[in-house]
Amino acid sequence: MSTIDFHSLAKTELHCHLDGSLSLPTIRQLAAMANIDLPASDEELKHHVTAPAHCENLLDYLEAFDYIRPLLQTKEALTLAAYDVAKQAALENVVYIEVRFAPELSMDQGLTVPETIDAVCEGLHQAQDEFDITAKALVCGMRQSDQELTSRILAEANQVTDQDFVGFDFAGDEHHYPPQAIDALIQQVKELQPTHDPACWRVPLPSQCCSIHGLRHQTKMVM
Repeated sequence: MSTIDFHSLAKTELHCHLDGSLSLPTIRQLAAMANIDLPASDEELKHHVTAPAHCENLLDYLEAFDYIRPLLQTKEALTLAAYDVAKQAALENVVYIEVRFAPELSMDQGLTVPETIDAVCEGLHQAQDEFDITAKALVCGMRQSDQELTSRILAEANQVTDQDFVGFDFAGDEHHYPPQAIDALIQQVKELQPTHDPACWRVPLPSQCCSIHGLRHQTKMVM
């Protein structure tokens, strides 16, 4: 049986979280931009930004994301982060990637919803210009957040016209906020229509819902 060179295979990545996929050098660059001190050791830094091998629940797993939040509060930071994620994917021979992020988590210092999306898309544009990859952005609403806030974020995001912004999803605490708990938001997303009419408009909603337009956490390889 011949050995398969998985690196050389063209791949797609449909569930990549921006704040959970940054390289250590970029994390350090983002921290310098934000005047935030980080551990000097890469090993210690990696410990802070990597989910533990054994988690009691999803919230334990998501704690690593909290470490990155202060680093992604400017347009420049979001653009650099998106570029870094797409670049890493391209170097792994990923030819199509969807990078998801929650605007809410980058609005602590006054950025607007459209500004966060435009900044992320700019980073994806830069990577696509430099590498052989198609990169798209998905906006996430946070399940555990105030639903009025999330509703407003979804509505404002829907006004963005960048062609590389292609859809919505939800992220966060799935255990305490199952689809039934955010049903009104799910219905809102289903009714949203893109202002720029992209060819690939995706709404990968929770798999427990009807009218699914995409599937999450599903993997299949055909040899």
